[in-house]
Amino acid sequence: MSGDAGEKGQSWQSVERLQIMMERTESLAHMASFEWDVDTNVVTWSPEMYRIFGRNPAHGVPNLEGQATLYTPESTQKLFEAVSKAVADGTPYELELMIVRPDGEQRPCYIKAFPERDASGRVIRIAGLLQDITDRKRLEKRLLANEREFRLLAESIPQIVWITRADGWNIYCNQQWVKYTGLSPEESYGHGWNTPFHPDEKAIAWNAWQEAVTSTGQYSIECRLRRADGVYRWWLIQGRPITNDVGTIDKWFGTCTDIHDLKQAEQELSAAAAIEREMAFKNVELSQELARRNADLSALTAHVQKISEEEKASLARELHDEMGSILVALNIKLSHLVHKISSPELLDDLKDIRSLLEDAATIKMRVINQLTPTVLENFGLDAALTRLVGEYKKHTGIEIELVLPDEGFVMEHLYSLAAYRIAQECLTNVAKHANASEVVIEGKVSDDRLDLTIRDNGKGFHDDANTEGHGIFGMIERARYLGGTVEFTSSPELGTTAHLILPLTGLRSKDKTRVLLVDDHAIVRNAIKQIIEDQTDDFSVEGEAADGQIAVKMALEGDWDLVLLDINLPKLNGIEVLKKIKLVKPDLPVIMLSSYPESEYGEISISHGAACYIEKARTEKLIEMLRWAADSGKRSQDS
Repeated sequence: MSGDAGEKGQSWQSVERLQIMMERTESLAHMASFEWDVDTNVVTWSPEMYRIFGRNPAHGVPNLEGQATLYTPESTQKLFEAVSKAVADGTPYELELMIVRPDGEQRPCYIKAFPERDASGRVIRIAGLLQDITDRKRLEKRLLANEREFRLLAESIPQIVWITRADGWNIYCNQQWVKYTGLSPEESYGHGWNTPFHPDEKAIAWNAWQEAVTSTGQYSIECRLRRADGVYRWWLIQGRPITNDVGTIDKWFGTCTDIHDLKQAEQELSAAAAIEREMAFKNVELSQELARRNADLSALTAHVQKISEEEKASLARELHDEMGSILVALNIKLSHLVHKISSPELLDDLKDIRSLLEDAATIKMRVINQLTPTVLENFGLDAALTRLVGEYKKHTGIEIELVLPDEGFVMEHLYSLAAYRIAQECLTNVAKHANASEVVIEGKVSDDRLDLTIRDNGKGFHDDANTEGHGIFGMIERARYLGGTVEFTSSPELGTTAHLILPLTGLRSKDKTRVLLVDDHAIVRNAIKQIIEDQTDDFSVEGEAADGQIAVKMALEGDWDLVLLDINLPKLNGIEVLKKIKLVKPDLPVIMLSSYPESEYGEISISHGAACYIEKARTEKLIEMLRWAADSGKRSQDS
């Protein structure tokens, strides 16, 4: 008996453990079980049923009719119809219903039930499972939203987008594919995507695709695809496998990008490269001739400016001497007439004439000052700019602020005249075109160069605007002749800034290595100059250029020991600048600078004659490379 009792105790413990495990399983899966006895109308729930419905087990389980309070009206009707049919003919049922918890919260649930029959075939019991599918429904909703977002994105981009199964069977292509090929989605599904490929590439594309699918590698190929009108264009077709958590491919996502124009450009570039190689020798001669003519042009420009200044001075003297004498004589005559005339009317007329003569004298002095700044010759650039600003404030009403160094400017007249004329031209442009209310002129001399900035708050202009009528070309040429630059920055409604840089060659150290610095960003040039100035005593940045064309001109015309050259430049990129420099001055060391890693442009720079390549992010190598390149250049020149 004791043995039977022990076995029964163990059995009950096993049953209890299984029941606990079952309850845990139901809780983790949010799945409960239930049973309805048809004859007694008693409904039995597992513990998870109470948790799902949010009911207290102490309140018991409602019978079949009482179940109506547990569901929404629509779900109650669906459930009762399914139960009635199951009782009548033994049909199992599966339903998705919406339950209502005591706090009013509604949750979606899935029910699957099976009728049980007695020996006579009558349905006596219905047992089933109920699962809370709230999380699944939320996930389905998110998935549907993600799918809508993906399709919206795929249909809005200009590229062709496609999706295949893991085995390469096409299941999706966007409207760009349909529009381009003229094939319907149905015609493109499966392996129909291969239809529009050019006959010469159809087999290549197919084999490459099969290789990618079987090897799980990425797919990338350039092929021609037939357009709906029969025209073939080049496309870059790329595909990427999407894998699951265990590394198995679920799908392939891919795009087709139209590269036809790029292909044509590559062919044109290849043909142009062949022509360039054929004309390389002629380019050397042309570059040398161009350098000679540029030198002649610079000399001619200087001569023209000199003659212009002399003519202006001569005209100013004539105005001062001849016109001044006439105005003085008229005033004397007028004063004499005043004492001879007693008529009040005539005296009033004489007063008007005297006033006009005074205006003429004032205009005469203003014209003389515009023609030749005598203040500049007698008192220097500080006084001349001060007087210029005063006159423009008086005659235009524009508020002009002049900021000059306390120690003043000390330089040769040629440089001070250039700075004055450029400031004068800028103020004239502001008065005529800018519609500005404020102007700031700031000048300073640091080391061996003059910086002059003229900034207004006027209407500005676009970078591509035609500014030839504003005298900009003349200002640039005047500065360039003296080895300097004038840079203009402007935006509509944000004003215009002119920045003049003049190297004061008379103050330059003759024993320093002369460096030409080329970069289109002033902030980068200033940073590199600062590094060179702080870390060396024998290197001097004595020239700067902001675009490729100016860089070539300055490099070929100037006497440089070294060139620091950026890759990305407007008007002419750094590689082309390097080629042109090396054609004429093969021994001039050139260090290439770029934000790109050395792996992209280093090799091509060296192949065209660069001494070395430095990434801008690695400026710690700059001084070391400067010395190495300068020494290499000296050895090359000595040999």
